[in-house]
Amino acid sequence: MEHKLEIRRKSAVFLNGRPLSSYEFDFTQIIKDYILAYNSKSFTIYSPSGIVVAYKNYEVVSVVSDYIVVQENGLKGLFSYDGNCILPTRFDTITLNSNGISNAIIVTSNNLYGVYSYEGKVILPIEFNYVFLTPEGIKVQKDGLCGAYSYYGKLILTPNFDSIDFKEKLIIVNKNGLYGAYSYENFEIIPTIFYSISYTINGLKVWKDNLCGLYSFEGQLIIPIKFTSISFINDTILVQEDNLLFGLYSKFGKLLIPVFYYDILFTSSGCTEVKKGKNDPYVPYKIQY
Repeated sequence: MEHKLEIRRKSAVFLNGRPLSSYEFDFTQIIKDYILAYNSKSFTIYSPSGIVVAYKNYEVVSVVSDYIVVQENGLKGLFSYDGNCILPTRFDTITLNSNGISNAIIVTSNNLYGVYSYEGKVILPIEFNYVFLTPEGIKVQKDGLCGAYSYYGKLILTPNFDSIDFKEKLIIVNKNGLYGAYSYENFEIIPTIFYSISYTINGLKVWKDNLCGLYSFEGQLIIPIKFTSISFINDTILVQEDNLLFGLYSKFGKLLIPVFYYDILFTSSGCTEVKKGKNDPYVPYKIQY
């Protein structure tokens, strides 16, 4: 016989037309064929066959997706829709990640933060001043300094920086107003000595003493730090020195056109033309890649 579990009058639970409780609840809702029924002091979860799989004298604080945040004596806990206790009621706050970034729950206790999995396992202990979930990992702050962990709880970056910024292939860090970059394995890729670092699809543009250069994502210096500007044109890199003269590098750092031309022109036909002075004509330049 197929069971028919239903809610009637918005507050009573029935199975095959028979009431399962002698009283009505303040609130009821269906979650994946289970029914959550609760009032201000307790909650009950019924299975699709009408069996009570959980009954607790906890207040229901909120329902997020398939999870139920509860409260006892002001402390929060977490249950799944089918009645399993994921987190006991011992946290000041529980924040569920409902945006699909990760399998992680942020909890707080005594103004400190930690992270748990949806299986109830500790990812990060409750010892941080702040945590923030990103697609790449977990940013943490401890004693005023920032670091990073993976969603498996592995240390990515020791909390030793004023700020960090996750990128696809590395982490840009800031310490005392200077910038550098680290790998996701906690290795320094670029020393923290630059006034600015910009993440581009071709590498990391760095600035120091009003001059810029370019590093690869692996930390190799592609373009020396001696130019006033760097711009990317197809698979080449146009550079300019403080004397306003231009040159051209390949994306691998090979010098294609020496830096002593007033202008470099890329024509629609794919040719390259240069001129040495302001009043000089453009002449073709054959690039040797």
